[in-house]
Amino acid sequence: MKNKLGYLYDTYFMNVYHHDEMTNIHQVQLEALIQIMIMAVLLLAIIIYKKQQMTLGTVMLVYLLLSYMINPLMKISVFIAMHDELQIIFERYKEMLPEKRDRKKKIKKIKSIELKHVSFSYGYTRPLFDHFQLKIERSLFIQGKTGSGKSTLLKLIMNQLQPTKGEIVINGINLQELDLNSYYSHIKYLNKTPVFYKESLRTNMIFDRLFLEDKMIELLHYFMLDDLVNGLDLKLDEQGGFLSSGQGQLVMIIRALLSEPDVLILDEAFSNIDQERLQLLINYLNFQKIIVIIVSHQINMMNCQFDCVIIDSGKIVGEEDYGNRFST
Repeated sequence: MKNKLGYLYDTYFMNVYHHDEMTNIHQVQLEALIQIMIMAVLLLAIIIYKKQQMTLGTVMLVYLLLSYMINPLMKISVFIAMHDELQIIFERYKEMLPEKRDRKKKIKKIKSIELKHVSFSYGYTRPLFDHFQLKIERSLFIQGKTGSGKSTLLKLIMNQLQPTKGEIVINGINLQELDLNSYYSHIKYLNKTPVFYKESLRTNMIFDRLFLEDKMIELLHYFMLDDLVNGLDLKLDEQGGFLSSGQGQLVMIIRALLSEPDVLILDEAFSNIDQERLQLLINYLNFQKIIVIIVSHQINMMNCQFDCVIIDSGKIVGEEDYGNRFST
C-alpha cells in the first residue's frame, strides 16, 4: 500500500505538471487568437466606418466589448484545465477504494475441513499435490519426511496458497466463498517461530481482554510457567525478550488457546518444548472440544485421541508403503 500510494502521488504530480504546461500553452494560444480576432474585427469596423456605415463611438464600443471578453475566456480555459486535474484526482481516488466484492458467507463454527481433488505446484514444477483428498473432522497428527508437503498442506488450509485444481471445503462451503475474517476468527495457525509485539507479556497474551487474565494465569500454572506470572508486566521485544525459545512457543500456544478457536494448527510449534510440558500440552488438548492439527517429527506424541495421516511426496500412504512407523 505504501508503494502504491507513492506511485499514485508521483503520477498525480506528474500529470499536474503536464496539465499546467498544457494550460500555459492553451492560454498563450487563446490570447493570441483573441488578439487576432480583435484586430480583425477592428479592421472590419474601420473599413465599415470609412464607408460611413458606422460611427467612431460604435467602433470604440465594439473594441471595449471585445477586450472585456478576454478575461472570461481565460477563466474558461483555466476551468477546463482544473476540470481535467480534478478528473485525474478522482480517478486516482477510485484506485485507492477497495474493490466491490461479492457478499461472502460467514461461519459460526468449523466442524469439518475437506480437500477435494486438490492439485498444487510451485510455479511450473511437477505438482506437489495431484488430486489430493483428505477430510478432517477430528484431531489429526500429520507425519512425513522433509519436503513431503506437510507445511504446504497447512498453507492451503489457511488460504495462504490457493490450489490450481480442486477445492477446499469448510462445513460443505468452498473456502473461496467464505468471509476470511470470519474464517480466521475460528482457526489459529502457529509455526515454530513465535511472534511477539513490543508490549508487556500480559498484553502479548490477552491484549485488552482483561476478563481472560484468570484463565491465562491458570494455564501458566498448568504448564509450569509460574515464573512468568510475576513477569506479566515486563516488556518483550520482537524476539521474545527474556523468554526462552520453549517458553516463547508455550506462550504463543496459550495465547491461541485463550481465543478458543474451533481449529488449532501446530506446525512444529513445540519443537523447543521439553518432554514434560509437551505431555501436559497433549493431555490438555485431548480434553478440548476443538480440532487440533499437528505436524511434528516427534512420533512419541502419538496417542489414541488423534487420527494419523502419513504424507509422502504429496500423497497419503499406508504403512505398507511407508514402513511400519505406527503400530496403532
